[in-house]
Amino acid sequence: MRFGISFGAFYADPHEYLKCIVEAERLGYDYAFLPDSQMIYRDPFPILGAASIQTERITLGIMVSSVVTRHTSVLASAFHTVYELSRGRSVFILGRGDSSVRRIGLKPVKIDEFVHKVNEIKQYLRGVKSSNVFHIRYVTHDVPVLVMATGEKMLRIAGWLGDGAAVLLGPALASYAYSQIQIGAKDANVDTSKRRYIFTAFCSISDDRKEAIANVKPAVTWFFINSPRIVKVLNNVLNISLPNDFWSNIERFRRDYARHDYIHEQRWDEAVKECAFIPDEIASALALAGTPEDVVQTLKSLKTFFNEVVIRPVSTDEWYTVFKKFGEEVIPRLKHL
Repeated sequence: MRFGISFGAFYADPHEYLKCIVEAERLGYDYAFLPDSQMIYRDPFPILGAASIQTERITLGIMVSSVVTRHTSVLASAFHTVYELSRGRSVFILGRGDSSVRRIGLKPVKIDEFVHKVNEIKQYLRGVKSSNVFHIRYVTHDVPVLVMATGEKMLRIAGWLGDGAAVLLGPALASYAYSQIQIGAKDANVDTSKRRYIFTAFCSISDDRKEAIANVKPAVTWFFINSPRIVKVLNNVLNISLPNDFWSNIERFRRDYARHDYIHEQRWDEAVKECAFIPDEIASALALAGTPEDVVQTLKSLKTFFNEVVIRPVSTDEWYTVFKKFGEEVIPRLKHL
């Protein structure tokens, strides 16, 4: 298996990013992904350029760039430049827009427009002329571009759009995600064996299992706010009973996004208390949460569907601890699979 680290929830200056990317390579991580959300994080492209010079093996990339905040030609140019600097050690993930878009008063693009923009970026990266007859004159590499997928429609589109996908879901839904990708690929007559699919999960690791499960609850609210149909899919898998106040709390979070954007929350102890209503079973189903041994066993079960996994620590408080524990206690036990 191959493993990566997302720098989501890592709020630090560029020098700290570089130190951790170098350490990620030493710990055996195969990927280091930086977020691209201008109101929360530093600009990722200069950091990736510097990291390209300071590393030798690790693949570098973005998780996730928005097709709303940057023009498609600008994204293509930035992707290509990092690809050249890293000598091919890069891959980039595109999304419809989340925090980078909502925090400046805009909305994610509709799915049809997103598909068009991803294809446009791929055309730029192939040196194809745009509608106004100009092209990026220096491109020489068809840089890998993946799409971020969570809901059913995007999972099916991920079966054929771009060069593959980063699937953001919980481990209990790995089989479901894989099946939706296969349906989309079959409908489009695309060979999935030639594409890259990365399973991405919120992650909390602790020697105290219950503490780890409690810690992921604020992060998994993102699924219910953005893809509420996931609960129906979960019910098909686990037959979970929801507490009476579940949807009223989720609706409260949805109405006040600025206050309840928990995947970017810095007051994590407060967030954990406010999300205690989420059943442990749901939290465990939608995140990698538990002891190092728990995480190892869960990842072994994922191997049937995905052999590349990226973890996204849920809070800035425990980001480095989870990053280190995963690198030292999980990766060595699964590298050979």
